[in-house]
Amino acid sequence: MVQTVNNNTILRQESIKRVFSAIRERGPLSKRQLQEITGFSWGNVSSITSLLTEKGYLMSIGKQDTGIGRRPESFDVNDNDNFIIGIDFNFQGVTAVLCSLNGKTVWETRKPFENITKDEAIEILCATVQQALDFQPHKSVFAIAIAMQGTVDTKEGISVRIDGIKDWENVPIAEMLGEKYDLDVFVFHDPDCLLYTEKYFGSIGGNDAENAILIRMDHDIGIGVMYRGTILMSSKGATCEIGTMIIPDQPNGECVLKEIASSISLAKKYAAVSGRSCPFDEIVALAEAGEPAAKALFGELGAALGVAVNNVSILLHPERVILYGTIAGHSDLFFEKMDETLKTVMGDYPAVLISKLGSNAAAIGATLFAADTFVENNLF
Repeated sequence: MVQTVNNNTILRQESIKRVFSAIRERGPLSKRQLQEITGFSWGNVSSITSLLTEKGYLMSIGKQDTGIGRRPESFDVNDNDNFIIGIDFNFQGVTAVLCSLNGKTVWETRKPFENITKDEAIEILCATVQQALDFQPHKSVFAIAIAMQGTVDTKEGISVRIDGIKDWENVPIAEMLGEKYDLDVFVFHDPDCLLYTEKYFGSIGGNDAENAILIRMDHDIGIGVMYRGTILMSSKGATCEIGTMIIPDQPNGECVLKEIASSISLAKKYAAVSGRSCPFDEIVALAEAGEPAAKALFGELGAALGVAVNNVSILLHPERVILYGTIAGHSDLFFEKMDETLKTVMGDYPAVLISKLGSNAAAIGATLFAADTFVENNLF
């Protein structure tokens, strides 16, 4: 007997998911384009797009200009319903978005915090989630997806540790939010989410690069890895980390990368060498003005980053290396030294690009991961 779900055979369900996934990734698409991508018949594509439009997952956006006179009807993901709340959570604050199933943002907010306890951080997180739910009270929200700093257990939905938030250890964040809001909750490692957003909307989208790494350079340093078009994740959230990578030949001997290449470490090192305590932004301004101590620190950062990119490139052979974050935004201060180091140790090395994505990129990437799970598990 042929198995059926929601009056559709299992094979039919897989066909529906293929069409919907194609539109999520490449839409808007016409029926003819869907035929070419999926290999399905015209009748099959027509019935699936009609079903998904009727159920509110797709919307017809009218006629699409093909450049040869004909303007066939095209379809895209419905961005007026079926949302996922995305959160980028770290010790500096909460960035939240409300996104459709293809990552289109319809609402966002940012709530910074400083010197905060676990309970205070959770209270702000819950208030932010409620704010997102209140924005579209009559629309469907399927899930909450969190891009989390630090060590995470993605399988169990536990945030293992976040340095900078007092008492934040082994927090069952998925269970807590799931019980409070009766929604599925997913927890991901933040660099993986950033890399997925790059795949959809950034430096990787639209080109043939299948192997890439993303290095997040903010208050801490982390890495996401894409191999053969898939973001690699272990059950503990991060496939690899580079913060503790040994960097040799530093002014004071060898050290680990996170002691050189984060905004916090830069501030500590500048205070040590200058006797002045300055925030990161001020150190940037001093370096841009040519102040020797600040400028030297960015030079050390560039050399260390060159060593790190060399090491991960030898292991993973990426076609693209993408730098994202607060520090990456000031690449003019360290890129030349990084380039010099890479040429010395590698010779021919992969393209190193500065991300152009905004501060909401990790939160958007979390929604894209959650949307993948929704499509995989949903019975249309």
